[in-house]
Amino acid sequence: MSLACHGRICSDDPKTKLALPEVKLGLLPGGGGTQRLPKLVGVQNALDMMLTGKNIFPKKAKKIGLVDDVVNKNKLHAAATKLVKKLINNQKLIKKAVVVVKWMSFYKPEKLPKLMVAPNGARKLKKDHPAVPLTISETVETAKSCYEAGAGAIHLHVRDKEGQHVLDAGLYKEALNELEHQVPNMHIQVTTEAVGKYSPADMRKLAYDVTPPGASIGTSELIPSRNPENEDIKLYKYLTEAGTKIQHILYQPEDIDLLIKLLSKAEIQINGAWCLFVIGHYSGRISYPENISLFVKKMEEQNIKLDWSICAFGKEEMSCLEKAVSLGGKIRVGFENSLFMPNGEIASDNHMKVDAINKLFKLS
Repeated sequence: MSLACHGRICSDDPKTKLALPEVKLGLLPGGGGTQRLPKLVGVQNALDMMLTGKNIFPKKAKKIGLVDDVVNKNKLHAAATKLVKKLINNQKLIKKAVVVVKWMSFYKPEKLPKLMVAPNGARKLKKDHPAVPLTISETVETAKSCYEAGAGAIHLHVRDKEGQHVLDAGLYKEALNELEHQVPNMHIQVTTEAVGKYSPADMRKLAYDVTPPGASIGTSELIPSRNPENEDIKLYKYLTEAGTKIQHILYQPEDIDLLIKLLSKAEIQINGAWCLFVIGHYSGRISYPENISLFVKKMEEQNIKLDWSICAFGKEEMSCLEKAVSLGGKIRVGFENSLFMPNGEIASDNHMKVDAINKLFKLS
């Protein structure tokens, strides 16, 4: 029952223990133990409790997020009363407390949206363009305006206080909570991008800890060996079963072969899988529109049909978008990839760019 509550407090009495003792009798965890517990303490901690049934003592319970506070046993009732009053008087706190339950209400379309906005990415800063959104509030406002301009989804990066890209589960949960209420009909995609800073283990941890409505995963980043291991297969199965819409980021046509291998091992349907073909590179590798055909050719060789879109960089972006649309693909645009408008001018903000692209290709 406590797992379903908005908040949990326990006493510091040495006799206080929290556990799932029923698993020692061969029973499945009850009271939301298989669903709510991973949302509170993360998958690894939850699995430890579910598989062993071992006791968790107060100090550790607070550390892993199983309880919100630990107080003297003589002050337990007063502390609980104080928390209830705080919840009643703080609607924002209530929203955060139940956000893991509300994840299920996020917009998750069956098909990849025709137009997705990537407003900031991992690298661009205010010095690159003053309208690059860095804070959560700026990103939420950008999402609202871009949704109104025709973007059906947003590719979400969060930044730390210095404006640097971080795989921070807490920041992503905060952003998702705000976006859910501001753009309820926009698909929200959380990035797991490593940017040379994070490891595959870091990528997996973020995906488990957030379990977002949508996630982008660079297949070759997650599996640099190009041989899917059990940890990769478990992750994909977990996210698929949780309802997360995964978009597979593919940097070269050969990544399609890797994706087929991964999804086959995970027993996940390949046809209709969401993919993004990355044409060019932020470092300066030119985005040649003819490279899109190489991805399409690879699909034909493998006799599969992916639900695909492309992103491209710099001034060559427009010719790539035109090529993708002509081949039946979808597109992702925004300041992450290019600041340029269709006419070659610098866009004043993401909204202006999305609006122009949407009208040019008549996407909505």
